[in-house]
Amino acid sequence: TLGEGRRVSVVLLHDVSTLHTHLDRATALAETDALTGLGNRLRLSNWMRQPRALGQPFALLYMDLHRFKDVNDTLGHAAGDHALQIVARRLQSQVRAADIAVRLGGDEFVVAFDALGDAERLAQRAHALAEAVSQPFRVDAAACELGANIGGAIFPQHGKSDAALLAAADRAMYRAKQAGQGYRLAGA
Repeated sequence: TLGEGRRVSVVLLHDVSTLHTHLDRATALAETDALTGLGNRLRLSNWMRQPRALGQPFALLYMDLHRFKDVNDTLGHAAGDHALQIVARRLQSQVRAADIAVRLGGDEFVVAFDALGDAERLAQRAHALAEAVSQPFRVDAAACELGANIGGAIFPQHGKSDAALLAAADRAMYRAKQAGQGYRLAGA
């Protein structure tokens, strides 16, 4: 209160847009695989949250590269890293804006497809991804050719939680690998 009974209010304005920009940048970094620029497990989990909450179908393809160990062992880890970056670009080129490609670690990747609940369409997507990954490329003047074993799972029929769905797709990928197949759907 000032003299003569007058009241004064003080308003302090603070622009938090810079704080939001820093927070958005930190969140993006926390959800990104540093080597490939793809999403990571955290981004995948955050992505799956919305369709699960709404009960909307979506599908996962769990991919393990084969012959990647040969690249690492014969050409070195820098060449292996370069090969993973090439695979990441190829995967990213196969997804729509509403989908997501992530690297879980090592030579394991997951591609999630929004609003895809049909097994036949998922098989088509798996074959397209396998074709993209298997195209020959060069690393340090050496010819390289990778392949992929892929397991698919559809929400909610193959799992209702992130962990259950990923485990179902991982098991299907492992069965495809054991059988010498390129792709297998969970439960098949």
